[in-house]
Amino acid sequence: MLAVELLPGYGFSDKPAAPGWGIERISDAWCELMARLGDRRFGAQGSDWGTSIATSIGQRQPDRVAGIHLIPPLARPDPATLDDLTGAERAALATLREADEWGSGYSAQQSNRPQTVGYGLVDSPAALCAWIVEKFWSWTDSGGDLHRVIARDELLDNLMLYWLPGTGASSARLYRESLWQVNEWISGSAGAPVPEHPVLERARQGRPLRGVRAAGVVRRRGPVILPAGPLMVTRAR
Repeated sequence: MLAVELLPGYGFSDKPAAPGWGIERISDAWCELMARLGDRRFGAQGSDWGTSIATSIGQRQPDRVAGIHLIPPLARPDPATLDDLTGAERAALATLREADEWGSGYSAQQSNRPQTVGYGLVDSPAALCAWIVEKFWSWTDSGGDLHRVIARDELLDNLMLYWLPGTGASSARLYRESLWQVNEWISGSAGAPVPEHPVLERARQGRPLRGVRAAGVVRRRGPVILPAGPLMVTRAR
C-alpha cells in the first residue's frame, strides 16, 4: 500500500486554525494515519518539506519505521573533506552558496512574517504567480527560457493548487513553525536526526554513498537516511 499525504495548509488539505503545526506534529499525525490504515511498520519517503517530516518520523518513532528515503538528505559536507572534492562537488557547493546568498529571501520572509506576504498571495493572482514562478525559473536548468523545460499548463497546474484553495498564507506558515529546526539539523547543532547508523554517518560527513546495499542495511539496522534514488514502498510486516 502506498499512502500519499498532503501537508496541512497545502493543496486541498485543511488549513491549521492555530499555531503548532510544525514538522513534529505533522510526523506524529502521519504515523497515526498509518496506524489507522493498519500498517504496523512502513517506510517514509520525502522531498523538500517531506525530507524533514520523514526525518522526524524516523527520529520519533524508530520502532515503526523500516527506513526513510530523503531527497536531499539532511547532511552538510564535512569541513575535513573540503580539500579533497571533485570538480563536480565543488561546483555543487558553489551553487548552494549562491542559492543561499541570492535565492533564499522567500524562505526568510515566510519564516519571519508569513502572514504579511500571505495577504498578497491569497488576494492577487499576479502576486502568487510572481512568487512561485520565479522559483521555477531559478531552480530549473532552463537557460533563461522556462517554457523550454516546463509547459505553461504544468505551471498553471501548480499555481492553481495554491490559488483555488487559497493556501498562499497557510503554506507559508510551515516556514515560521519549523525552518529554524531544519537549519539546526543541517548545521549539526541539534544532534543526529535519526539513530546512529554507518550510512547516516557517511552522509553527514559528506563521504560517498556508492556501493551501499540499501535494502540490506534497512533490514539489519533500522531507520536510516538512504542515498537518493528510486524507492518502492511496500507494506512491511
